[in-house]
Amino acid sequence: MWDECYAEPGYAYGTAPNDFLAAVVDRIPDGRVLCLAEGEGRNATFLAQWERQVTAVDASAVGMAKAAALAAERGVKLDTVVADLATYELQPGAWDAIVLIFAHLPPPRCASGSTAPPWPACARGACWCWMPTPAPSSSMAPADRACPSCSSA
Repeated sequence: MWDECYAEPGYAYGTAPNDFLAAVVDRIPDGRVLCLAEGEGRNATFLAQWERQVTAVDASAVGMAKAAALAAERGVKLDTVVADLATYELQPGAWDAIVLIFAHLPPPRCASGSTAPPWPACARGACWCWMPTPAPSSSMAPADRACPSCSSA
């Protein structure tokens, strides 16, 4: 499904970062950042431009190829991984920040708890920054979505 979406010309969600991420980027610690459900790489590339060491993960090989192209176009290093988030192994303490913006997971995966924060994968003092896919009537303000570690910074 996502390979078909991302195979279209251009970028499905554009190349600018998500507004929420842009608003909290200064609260995301330097170091190793994991971007889950990253699509075509707009958020991961943005974080790499902020000199983070970024790994982008998505189930779409087409999306990850476009992410690599976007990063190259902007002159930043970005590691990409094509993987299903339901089976992707998060190593304990491996990341200084984990970012998840609008992950579109099928209902069985959401119900199984696979969207629970991956705390064990975070290094001590790390940041978990996420923005859930909102319900159509959602009106949450960005401050309501800040990760616990970042919100005090």
